[in-house]
Amino acid sequence: MTGTHSSWKARLLGSLVVVVGLWPIAHYVLVTRLDVNPWKLYGFAMYCTPHVVEVELYGRQGERIRRIESRTLPPEIREGYRAFLLRRWVLGRLHSPEPVARSLLETWPQLESVEVRVHLERLQPMGDSIMRRSRVYDFARDSE
Repeated sequence: MTGTHSSWKARLLGSLVVVVGLWPIAHYVLVTRLDVNPWKLYGFAMYCTPHVVEVELYGRQGERIRRIESRTLPPEIREGYRAFLLRRWVLGRLHSPEPVARSLLETWPQLESVEVRVHLERLQPMGDSIMRRSRVYDFARDSE
C-alpha cells in the first residue's frame, strides 16, 4: 500500500511541476496573441506592464456616424457595457463585443450599424514606450 501511495504522490508532484513550468509560456501566448490582461490568470510577470483598455461606441444612421457616450446609455445597456469592459480588460479578445452592439441595435432601431472600437495600451516588449493597438468591430443590423 505504501508503494502505491508514494507513486501517486510522485505523479501528482511531477504533474504539478510540469504545469507550473509550462504556465508562464501559456500565459505569455494568451497575453501576446489574445490581449489577455497580464495582471490576471496568475501570470508571473504581471507587474512588468500596464494594461489599459478603452472602448468607444459609434452608431451609423445613413451617412451620419455619431459617438455614443456610455453615460447616455439606458441603465440596462450601460450595465452590459460595463460588464463587457471589465471582461474585456481581463480576458482580452476572448470576450466579444457583440452582445453590447446587438443590444444597442435593439434599443435604437434607427441605427443601421454599430461600431465598437477597442483600444489597448501596453508597454512595448522590447522598449520603454507605451504602444496603443486598436481593433474595430462593425455590427450591421440583420436584414429582416
